[in-house]
Amino acid sequence: MGGPGSRAGTSGYQAQNTLISSTLIGIDRSEMVPGPALSGAITEPSGPIDVDGQPFMITSRGPLRPPVPWSTGGYYYIKVATGSAWNKKSLVTVASTTPPTYDPIRRGLYFVNSNGTRERCLNWIVYNDGRNSGLATPFRIAMGRPQFHIENFLDIDGLDTKWSFQFTAGDVALGRPASASLESLTHGRSSVLLINKPLAAGGTFKVSFTATASGVNSYNYTIEELPHGSSSRIVKGRRNVRNTPSPDNFVDTYSFSPYSRIHLYADLSYRGIARWGKHMRISNFKVGVSQEISPLMRHLLNLNDF
Repeated sequence: MGGPGSRAGTSGYQAQNTLISSTLIGIDRSEMVPGPALSGAITEPSGPIDVDGQPFMITSRGPLRPPVPWSTGGYYYIKVATGSAWNKKSLVTVASTTPPTYDPIRRGLYFVNSNGTRERCLNWIVYNDGRNSGLATPFRIAMGRPQFHIENFLDIDGLDTKWSFQFTAGDVALGRPASASLESLTHGRSSVLLINKPLAAGGTFKVSFTATASGVNSYNYTIEELPHGSSSRIVKGRRNVRNTPSPDNFVDTYSFSPYSRIHLYADLSYRGIARWGKHMRISNFKVGVSQEISPLMRHLLNLNDF
């Protein structure tokens, strides 16, 4: 990274430089593009980047290797480190176990060292999927959004992440409404997994959907939790619906642990043999929380395809 250049010798130029510097505080116009997982994300010539009040430029294109073995995968940050001269800096990658914090005076992200010194962090977080054929994908940290106070203080470390917040139940859907069908001709009277939704952060969630049946005496469904690393399901709620042609509108609130899965199981009860027309439909299945989440958070929580 190249520095701001030599300072002018007149007081008039110094005043102008001071004015320009004040408008650049916290600026980060760096650019990055995906690169091979083995090599890391690629920096493009770009800038300026404010480092303690001094604007720097990235002057060459090159990859930034992950700070851990590429096969491990996961997220990492990019730090502006001391270079070979006062006006030169270097870029190094930093594991996501030591996240940066926002400095309101410098208006940027900085790593705070044990001795109190601070080092600039670019407004990027990179995901390396740990596969030969995969990509190291950079995501820009959006400064100034209301969600930033959440995004900035996450301790991101794959499945070992300990998120610093919990969802609370509400009417904001985490993803697109889902639907499913349980056909007697296909599944008979056996219990079938119809909906399977993964969670990263825990908390309380509002689960809602509509069940509609035809040609059956009754049907049952259960909302279950499959905790991370366990094969034992936990029943959160169940319902048995008998002899009703009317849709059953289900709404309830449950707590789920981080990295668990929300399961919806159902089965049918009917007379005679299985045939077309004996079935049950699930529509408008939604998992609701109390707040909108940003695109970065949606990616980190694996909710893009929720």
